[in-house]
Amino acid sequence: FELNTSLVEVLESGVPNGTRVEVPLFAGNISAGWILDSEKTQQVTFAVEVVVNQSSNASDLFTKLPSVTANGSLSFTLTQFAYGDASFTIILRDDGGEGGGGVSVSTTATFNISILSVNQLPAFKLAGDVVSLNESQE
Repeated sequence: FELNTSLVEVLESGVPNGTRVEVPLFAGNISAGWILDSEKTQQVTFAVEVVVNQSSNASDLFTKLPSVTANGSLSFTLTQFAYGDASFTIILRDDGGEGGGGVSVSTTATFNISILSVNQLPAFKLAGDVVSLNESQE
């Protein structure tokens, strides 16, 4: 497989329950193998993992961490008002096993998601009822 981009940029979410982001065709040239006919029927799955030791904590940025479907679509759900950068590794596995010298895991690729800050409008809410004062009272 190959990634069609190594950087995904999105705007932070102001939606209360977060925003689901989908990136179709994030990965391409997806194959369990090219040599044997039996490889054409093998099922493939992507495994995505957070790269640790980074300035942003990925669990703070996402309510659902990134995943990639077998057809190469990336999806994740943003945490409301969170922004920052996160790095991930991705591999492709097939279900063919490693018997007879087979290889069932691809090389590792890395990609980044950058959630860009959006200047939110200021807001306020009155704390209670309106209080009237009569200037003639002391």
